Amino acid sequence: MTRPALLLEADLTQEDTLYYLPLGAKSSDDAERVKLCARLLITHDDSQHRTLTIDRISFSFPGSDVPKAEMEMVPEKNMEPADGALRRGDTASWYNGSWKDADDDWQYNQIYLDTPAPREVQINIYCRETDGAFSKRFRLAPRTGTPLLLPFRVEDLADDEYIVTSAVHNYNGEPNGTQIFAHDITIQARVDDEWRSTFDATPTKNEDARIFGRAIRAQADGVVHEVETGFWDNDYHAGNRTDHYGRNRVVVLYDNLLVAYSHLKRDSIVVQRGDIVWPGRKLGEGGNSGNTKGRPHLHMECQLHPSERLCGMTFKNTWMLARNLVPTDNGPGARIRLAARGICKEKAALRPFATQVRPQPQKTDPDELGAIVAEVFGGVAQGGDGFVIINGKLTRVPPRGIRADLLKAIVELDAIDELGAKPGARRTAEVAKVIAAAAKKLEG
Repeated sequence: MTRPALLLEADLTQEDTLYYLPLGAKSSDDAERVKLCARLLITHDDSQHRTLTIDRISFSFPGSDVPKAEMEMVPEKNMEPADGALRRGDTASWYNGSWKDADDDWQYNQIYLDTPAPREVQINIYCRETDGAFSKRFRLAPRTGTPLLLPFRVEDLADDEYIVTSAVHNYNGEPNGTQIFAHDITIQARVDDEWRSTFDATPTKNEDARIFGRAIRAQADGVVHEVETGFWDNDYHAGNRTDHYGRNRVVVLYDNLLVAYSHLKRDSIVVQRGDIVWPGRKLGEGGNSGNTKGRPHLHMECQLHPSERLCGMTFKNTWMLARNLVPTDNGPGARIRLAARGICKEKAALRPFATQVRPQPQKTDPDELGAIVAEVFGGVAQGGDGFVIINGKLTRVPPRGIRADLLKAIVELDAIDELGAKPGARRTAEVAKVIAAAAKKLEG
């Protein structure tokens, strides 16, 4: 049996470890899953063959009962060059993404596995000129990194509205597969037992879409990396404009994660390159610009910076439940709390916990500020602990005792989310008792 001699690099790897995206469970009654995607660079390194033609790729999982995942890889399906033919020294790229078949149906090569995930994956590459496969093994590990808030505050949504998306994204972002982990997001509500992304059952204009004109917000502390502005919105359900094709887009760098927000409303972007952002700061508004096919939505995708490697997004402070499992009364049902996990494979209904815009600094007379600090916190100079004024600046001293209990209680009150109405009410009452007891001690 002859095997092709190849060199293989896989994106999303480091020291022969391939990283998968851990996904949240679709409900509290179901198990978590993982999403495995890779972008491969395959180099012809075979002295016995002048040309090698790649015609099949498979992923297998040694030491696991996970069945072999055969990728039906033919030239027009995510391969560059398209015919898969390589001369000695040439390099091909390929990724396990999506495509449409002859019947215009979507086919998928992305791999979704139940947890616990296998410990290893073996990538096998077959060529027409040989009868064996080139194989290389990679360790598997979960992606870790900056978990993000949702790009909306809970105050931006009506009580019956949900943010809707899933881990499945049809388009790859050719030629490099940058959209394999992307999300197309709408805002939806159930009306007459039907999920709608519009206010009206017969929408005719962009304003009928729930997401159109809705504030799109930063998801963590970061800096604006890139801005594209000035492009027109498409007409509702009328395809893409050919007279002014383009997109309004903001790209934000969160730690080492570049997140792009696309299809924003014309003239709605309120940040510039280099601006500092924080959780909840407005970036722009949902729109219908660029390659939307006339359907208003928010497109989000991300890469690792500066390597431009593929990367999935994980989220925090988020309620999630498969949309078809949401109770008709919009109660919590079997929803889960996302914490450093991606969106489930099924179409999900999401709600954010409370997120706050960072308050803007106020110019205050130092003497006045000192008096306020002394009155509210006692001030260290007055024998209390908490805050003092040093060189005209408010400086925090870690509180202790009763004041520590008070501050902790205030922070917890602020963090209680709206969706868990009954648990939230009970916890609010408990925290209120802590505050009352601490206040009584201070009076005494």
